Amino acid sequence: MFDRGELDFTIIAAVVQSMAALALLVINNVHGPACKMSADLDDPLTLDIKMPCYMISKADGMNLRKVHIT
Repeated sequence: MFDRGELDFTIIAAVVQSMAALALLVINNVHGPACKMSADLDDPLTLDIKMPCYMISKADGMNLRKVHIT
């Protein structure tokens, strides 16, 4: 899980993928529904990202963080 910040989604995905992640779950940084993640048409990183990337709402992300696995 990664908090949405000011970075482009492709940069976040590329860094997380380089750390051997299998998928990326981005938590939106504003309340309301999750938004669509997108990239510029000429962004070269889009071709390198092979893992699935999803965005969830801030509320859902906050609820997931409350879950403790024992």
